Order: sequence, then structure tokens, then C-alpha cells
Amino acid sequence: MENKKDLRELLESHAAAIARENRIGTLILCSPIPNLSFWGSDQGKTLFEMLYILTQKGFVQKPSIRLEEDTKNHVFGAESMCLVVDHRDEVVSYFVFNVWKDTLGNKILYLSGVMVDPRHQGLNIAMKVTNYLNNLYKPRFLAMRTQNPIIYQSVAKVGKQIFPHMLVDDPPNEIKKLGEFMAKDKLHMSDYDSKKMIGRGTYGHCLYGEEPISRNEMIEKWFKSIINLQRGDAMIVI
Repeated sequence: MENKKDLRELLESHAAAIARENRIGTLILCSPIPNLSFWGSDQGKTLFEMLYILTQKGFVQKPSIRLEEDTKNHVFGAESMCLVVDHRDEVVSYFVFNVWKDTLGNKILYLSGVMVDPRHQGLNIAMKVTNYLNNLYKPRFLAMRTQNPIIYQSVAKVGKQIFPHMLVDDPPNEIKKLGEFMAKDKLHMSDYDSKKMIGRGTYGHCLYGEEPISRNEMIEKWFKSIINLQRGDAMIVI
């Protein structure tokens, strides 16, 4: 590839949808996600390197085999991907996601990976892209799994209700059943608390080199009270 502009134009030419956001750049929806032959090409290797560097920045981690494998698992294991490319043709955010249906046929938009360059976090990229995908797919439920209170806040701005919630001790039965379905049938979480919506030791470690801290003191305090980051706990958010 001659430069990043060529890669952006290639992705746009194969995109399922493209949207322009004045403040954050271009949203490029790849659905389905490019196949493995693409990732083995020069273009694919260039793109993956961008995503891997972005993952290092987002998790505040140094390059490692474990982080590279985790990035591959998230990207290659997803059905679809949405990239945010700024005016310099830099990938500043990527979302990987699946669209599922539960046992009752309810559509679930599951965000399996959300990464935003820390330099661009003041632009509400996570909220804007989540809104875009929500409007595009029109799911009954939006869901994700996270250790990050900042990501939780962004998702909370999109939905009418969010669970778990610091003011709700016991989520509605429908939400608990949906959480159990996702934890057991889709995400294979072995130690899941359906009331707290927390998987104990899901990741086995903290994903972040520096602990993410919310500016909302109430959310930050609540997160710390229910999630053990060092153990690798994770929250299912619906």
C-alpha cells in the first residue's frame, strides 16, 4: 500500500455502509468482517497493525504476544467491524460486534470490542458510534462485557435503561435471563453472578496497564465495590 489514504479508499470501496461525522471523521462499516485472506494481504497486515497499536494505546499496554493474540481473537472472531478514520486517514477507533438473537427471538447488538485512541476520548466517539450502530441495526437490546467504567458511562448515554445499575439491587428477571443466556451460551463464562451481572475471574487478569478511572465519582466507587480487576472480573452490560 502506498499510504493510509489508499487503505481507507480500499475499505470504503468494500464497506457495507459509510457515514461522515464532522467532529470525529468517517465511520466505515465492514459487515461481514473481511475474511482471513484479506488479513494475510499487505493491506490487511497494515490495517491489523493499526488496530494492534490502537489496542496498545487503549489498554495502556506494551506490545506482547498475549495482547496481540487477544486483539486477533477479538477482531477475527467478530461478525462485523466499524472503523473511525480521521481527516489524516488514521484509524482512531474500532468497534467489533455481533448481532445475536436470544431464545425468544429478541435481537441483541453485542459489542465485543470497543477501542478509542486516548487522544480522541473527549469527542464522545464511543457514544456516537454506538448510537450509529443502534440506529442501523435497531436491536431490542444493546450489550457488552467490560472492566471499564468509562465505557460503561458511554453505553449508559445511549440506552433508555442500563443494567446492572448502582441504584438497582436486583435487575428485572428478563434482564437476568438475558445475561445468563449471554454468559453461558455465548461467552462461556464459568462463574457468573446473574444478580450482579459479574463474571468472576473471566479474564484472569486486569486487561489494562493503568486502571481506567471514571470522572463520575459515584460510578467509580460502585465499580470498585463489585469488580475485582486484579482477579479479572468482567461485567455484562445490557
